[in-house]
Amino acid sequence: MNIYLAIPVLAFAIYIMLFIIMYVNRPWTTRHWLFALFLVGAMAWIISSTMFRSQYFPLHKVILAQVTFCLYLFMLIPFSYFITTFYRNQRDNWLFLAYIPLVAGIVLSILGYLPEGISRGISYYTEYNLLYMGVLVALPFMVLAGRAIHKLSHRLRTAETPLVHNQLFYLIVAIVIFIASAASNLSVLGRQLPISHLGNLLIAIILTYSIVKHQLVDMKLFLRHGLVYLTLIVTVVVVLIPLFYLAIKFYEMNLDISALTLSVVGAAIIVIVFLPLRNILEVKIEKLFYPETYDYRQMLLDFSRKAGSILEIDQLGSEVTNLVAAALNAKRVYLLLFEGNKNDLVTQFVSMESNLETIPSFSLDPHGPIIERLNLGKRLLFREELNDLHDGSDTWEKEIASIESAEIEMLAPLVSRDSLIGILVLSRKVNGMTYDMGEIDIIGFFTSEIATAVRNAQLHAEIAVQAVTDDLTRLFNRRHFNRRINEEISRHNRYGGVFSLIICDMDLFKAYNDTYGHKAGDKLLQDFARILVKSIRSVDLVFRYGGDEFVLLLPQTGPEEAYLIGERIRQLVVDTLQTGEIKPSLSLGVASFPEDGAFADDLVKAADAALYHCKQMGGNRTCLYSHLTASSPDDKVIEGRSIGAFTTVRTLIAALNARDNYSSGHSQQVAMYSVALGKAAGLSQEELNVLRTAALLHDVGKIGIPDDLLNKKENLTPEETKILHSHSSIGVAIIKYVPGLASCRPLILHHHERYDGQGYPQQLKGTEIPLGARIIAVADTFAAMISVRPYRNALSHEQAVKELIQCKGASLDPALVDLFIPIALSDPEEQMTATTGQHGEI
Repeated sequence: MNIYLAIPVLAFAIYIMLFIIMYVNRPWTTRHWLFALFLVGAMAWIISSTMFRSQYFPLHKVILAQVTFCLYLFMLIPFSYFITTFYRNQRDNWLFLAYIPLVAGIVLSILGYLPEGISRGISYYTEYNLLYMGVLVALPFMVLAGRAIHKLSHRLRTAETPLVHNQLFYLIVAIVIFIASAASNLSVLGRQLPISHLGNLLIAIILTYSIVKHQLVDMKLFLRHGLVYLTLIVTVVVVLIPLFYLAIKFYEMNLDISALTLSVVGAAIIVIVFLPLRNILEVKIEKLFYPETYDYRQMLLDFSRKAGSILEIDQLGSEVTNLVAAALNAKRVYLLLFEGNKNDLVTQFVSMESNLETIPSFSLDPHGPIIERLNLGKRLLFREELNDLHDGSDTWEKEIASIESAEIEMLAPLVSRDSLIGILVLSRKVNGMTYDMGEIDIIGFFTSEIATAVRNAQLHAEIAVQAVTDDLTRLFNRRHFNRRINEEISRHNRYGGVFSLIICDMDLFKAYNDTYGHKAGDKLLQDFARILVKSIRSVDLVFRYGGDEFVLLLPQTGPEEAYLIGERIRQLVVDTLQTGEIKPSLSLGVASFPEDGAFADDLVKAADAALYHCKQMGGNRTCLYSHLTASSPDDKVIEGRSIGAFTTVRTLIAALNARDNYSSGHSQQVAMYSVALGKAAGLSQEELNVLRTAALLHDVGKIGIPDDLLNKKENLTPEETKILHSHSSIGVAIIKYVPGLASCRPLILHHHERYDGQGYPQQLKGTEIPLGARIIAVADTFAAMISVRPYRNALSHEQAVKELIQCKGASLDPALVDLFIPIALSDPEEQMTATTGQHGEI
């Protein structure tokens, strides 16, 4: 073997090294497979060429020459395809030309036209027909090479980064060297000297640089594994050589089959003995390459195995970001998860090693190009690949700006059951170095392991939220309220302090629901829920208690402060939700711990009693339970009646509202106008309290009237009229045995008497009718005229006042009508304020 074979042998060694590096860096992409195929062809060509040039196999030189020539042409095919992978996803329809030289070479070899002869000079070389070589081999090859140089040059001018620019440049150089080395075979001296091998050696070095720099393969990973196995081999050899020497010297062993078999068995035993050394060596070498992060890497791998047992998403997300940042020495690590029915992909967790106040956060559009690529490829996305996604949209510009600001280097998708559930995002490393393939492999393995754990934790969190969340408003539900109020009482008992409870109820909600439909009613409740959430502090809690009732739990909040909060919410409702003919408003009852109750049930009853007090006064106000009970705190009596009486009254009103759509809200309106007129008429506080309750219950007897009669649009028959007129007597019978309501009976019985004596049930006349009943008659008539009825539309306030004037002296008390006209023409909101004290009392 002469010195000219040194170059092919060196090239073969480099190709072997490249192939080992490729093998270590599995799994392969298409580019890896093409490069591996090129390496296999190159190594086979070197072996065949070396055998042809050597002095051996003199009788087989023709066959070796044909095989060598065809293998050289075979290398052209994977090399051409490999180059096209750098065209930025552009297909080359001219690649069929790569097959023409190989097919022509095989056919001409079989027919005996190649080679024309074999000569020997410095070494063996072949003689070829230059016409065949030029037309069938050189021409297709030059066309493909020219196109490749053209396309790579075009992309070179628009290269996104210096890394890509250098890579493309060296690929062009490799193609030029390939052309030059192939052209050397046109001369006799070129065929004798290993110029083509020298060219392939240079190409191998260039491709090694190009691929390693682009991180398709990683030299550090190869060196780590190489050092492990090299150390094992050296150790085994160092042990075997003395053993062989001693065996030959002292036992005069001959190297026959028995000795060879014994040696192989001995070597196998030694390998088995030293195999545990491999794990020790791997640990030592890992620490050598990653001295600062090795322990964190082991913690990360251990965590990936136990992550499935962590069901709290907060704990899981925090540990994931912190461990990845520590293990890979990243400045920051973000965990982006979907929220809001997958309408947003936002940062929910971030590593805590840096100052949180300076960490730029960002989100990604689920329909943007970055997420589309991650969804499509389900693989890591690197910073230098993002420019390939440029689609000119504002979304892309915004996202790339946020990524630049956060110094993002890598986006790793979390995929569970083939669905993207989140992204693990890594910024630059602390030391400014790029991530090597070992670190990239760790991220790929880690994200695949924890994706299912993250999804399970999300499902657990969703189930936990659903268990305590109201489906319609997305507020906490009553079950969660019962638990939290007991926790709040326990906490305040332990550490002291006060907290307040506000129960909110929407006025006229049933009328709104019945008039505009349940869909509109649901929308109203959702809008109100949003108002509540915006009106409270981060430490406060808001719950949907049931129907149109809501509860606010205000830690460390006294009654006066809670009252102000309630008033602010009430005013927001007035300003925001007052649309349409029916204008929803809000009544709020406030109770505080421990002043109004030391137990949950007591606090709820107190707040509920304060709420009912608001309803009695016409609604749209805030009432403090402490002010209601100031006159008789020990007996818990409200305005002369027990809490039980108030509960009974509220139950009766609810039953009436369920029977008659019109009555829903009408009674509260009548109560408001009655109290205002009673105040103008000079009634005492006690008389106003009785008047308010009687006004709320004036139509309670309609519970005993048939539904078809209550809702009939046509004129009533005399018999039907008689039945309807009986509702006042029925009302008195209903409340007859309710303690504390005896003073309301005359007002309920006679509120349909007429001033001229033509009313019912007893045809009382003038001042024979109780003053409270006459007041309710005026308020009831006006409230009925400004409301929508089954048989007519609502009148304006001005039109209703004209009708009242016409009723003076006939059905209504003239003096009371005169007193009521200014009230009727005033703003209802101002009127309610005028009839209410500082804390909701008249």
